[in-house]
Amino acid sequence: MNFHHPLFSRIARGTLFVAVGLALLAAPATRLSAQSGSTPTERPKQLTDETQAVFNKVWPLIEAKNWEQAVPLLNEVLSKAKPDSYDTAMASVILAQVYLQRNTPGGSDYAAAVPLLENVIRLGYHDEARILDFTFLLAQLHNMGGNAARAEELSLRWLDMAKKWKMESVIFYTSVVLQRAQAKDGTVDKDAVGKALKILKKAFLVFPNPTEQLYQVQAISYQLNGEYDKAADVFEVLVSKWPKNRQYWQQLYALYVNSNQSIRAILTLERAQELGILNTPKDHLSRVGLYYNLQRFDRVTQILEKGLKDGSIESDPNNYELLAAAYQQTFNPFNAIDVYQRAIEKFPKNAGKYYISITNLYWEMQKYPEALTSIEKGLAAGDVENPGKLYMFAAYICYELRKFQHGLELLEKAKPLLADTAQARQEFDGLTNSIKDAIEREEKQAAAAAQPKK
Repeated sequence: MNFHHPLFSRIARGTLFVAVGLALLAAPATRLSAQSGSTPTERPKQLTDETQAVFNKVWPLIEAKNWEQAVPLLNEVLSKAKPDSYDTAMASVILAQVYLQRNTPGGSDYAAAVPLLENVIRLGYHDEARILDFTFLLAQLHNMGGNAARAEELSLRWLDMAKKWKMESVIFYTSVVLQRAQAKDGTVDKDAVGKALKILKKAFLVFPNPTEQLYQVQAISYQLNGEYDKAADVFEVLVSKWPKNRQYWQQLYALYVNSNQSIRAILTLERAQELGILNTPKDHLSRVGLYYNLQRFDRVTQILEKGLKDGSIESDPNNYELLAAAYQQTFNPFNAIDVYQRAIEKFPKNAGKYYISITNLYWEMQKYPEALTSIEKGLAAGDVENPGKLYMFAAYICYELRKFQHGLELLEKAKPLLADTAQARQEFDGLTNSIKDAIEREEKQAAAAAQPKK
């Protein structure tokens, strides 16, 4: 059984052994001989005197919880009584209850009770209601013991026999079916899930007030069957009825995300956050990501600015970079520059790359003096990629600003850092010659201007 749905463990715990408290020993052993009615084969329901005498000894031991003395007496009855007798049926019931109630170093003897109850059902001395109780209890015992196939068979038998369904029985049956529907390799038996959904469909017609667990099993069934829209509808019911349950909000949010329903996913997060749920920095960042994918960059900047200020989003370099990128998408380069400057103060180790990002923004706005200042700060800070190319870029900015001598100085710094390739040498030589040519032109123009006019 490898059903790993996050809700399933709660369902399983809630349905196991709901029948352990059945009054299997509702009357003293002296009364067992007085039961009325008969089986379809008209077998008498009468204990032998010898068995009755043993039961008279057993009953006080059971009331005193003296299991160790009761067990051998009951086993003695079973060893002497005829296999198909009423004595065997009654002794099996009582001994099974003892095994279920007594504690041993290894825990309760659930496994020892199973064959006894199987025999009780087979013998069929009890009325239909008691047989139904034993059947459901036995199904749970088999599930505890790892025999889910037998548990499914018995719980379905209970549903077929019962004149009036019990909600816990429906939940137990469908839970077992869903456990078995999922293979170890992750594949799902859709036919098995279909059986669970068929029972659940009837259950929602039978029960006017479905329990939380019934909704849970229905949601899980739809998910395993690949009916994600229907699963989301059920989780919508769950969050409306039990709004404080974080898991329901998480499941609903995941369903919308995985089905690319970003707007519904955002609304789910925001509804949950109004209740103080899904309110972690990771959750807030998930909302940012959804808005970003929807290209709602205005909302991205609003949430990130607020979150970085009040701590609802982690003060992380990546989050500052995301905020700067969002401002760029909204054509607010100065706001993006401001974000990078704040990031430099908070994360000085990343100053180099942030200065280069600022450089690019100034360059795009043709603010060359600011771009030169920023790129030189970035190179001074270090820890930048391709410093050789950056020095060349800085030299080119100098060319645009007609700071030719400074450009040559920057090219000297670039030369040993560039890759030893033909293209790199060509680019370096081209820019160097352009700057030298510009210097030569300036010198000629200066010389010509210095000549006296004729």
